[in-house]
Amino acid sequence: LDAPTPAQPVRKPVAPKLQPAASSAPAQLTKPQPATARKPAAVASAKPATPIIDDDVKVANDDDVWSSPAPAAATAADTQTTAARLMDEGQGAFRGGDLLAARQAISGACNADPSSSVAHGSLGVVLGSLGDLDGQQHEEEVALQLNPKNAAAHANLGWVYARKRDWNQALSQYQQALAIDNKLLEAQTGQGLALFHTGKEEAGIAAVRTLVHAHPTFLPGLIALATMLKEHGRTAEALAEAQKALKV
Repeated sequence: LDAPTPAQPVRKPVAPKLQPAASSAPAQLTKPQPATARKPAAVASAKPATPIIDDDVKVANDDDVWSSPAPAAATAADTQTTAARLMDEGQGAFRGGDLLAARQAISGACNADPSSSVAHGSLGVVLGSLGDLDGQQHEEEVALQLNPKNAAAHANLGWVYARKRDWNQALSQYQQALAIDNKLLEAQTGQGLALFHTGKEEAGIAAVRTLVHAHPTFLPGLIALATMLKEHGRTAEALAEAQKALKV
């Protein structure tokens, strides 16, 4: 196992978790954090949309007539609704294995709401699943520019660096993810693998062993632990963990 599975996106950014830790699939789908459309900004004026003026009274000055902000508010609401709908479609396609349809839908969500960190992180997950690691890296970095607290995006960026065998950068991203959300299992698994591959083999094994003891059905953790034990020459232990994974 070269790299953990990315974290899947969440509807509410942390901020991943569609935001692909130890399987071959990426997380913001931890399972790349789905996005919830933001509420449109409140209308600044409480005045009615159309002033009510008696036919016999002339308007004293232009200040007495105002234009309604309602159309702009409606547009913002429509944009958020469109983005949320496209995210739902994209995540459904991703779960169904139709990566091209997922890419199309989530790209549309990014276009509809360019400020959505979760949408960009989720697009990164899809691109990584399609083999475009550079594309995923770009989208996860955009997601983090929009929301530096997007833990799934940090974890998914760690996944990209792990796939590229840049384990020091991977470790940094996983640690940043855990500083935001210490319960993110993909990041915990990735951190263990990154420790293992940066010369801290025992620390990496211990970290993932602790994880799988607490979460015995977390398949990426079981696979990661078995892989590290095998690479460390502890074949019997590796086989035992692999057998546990087969029962999940």
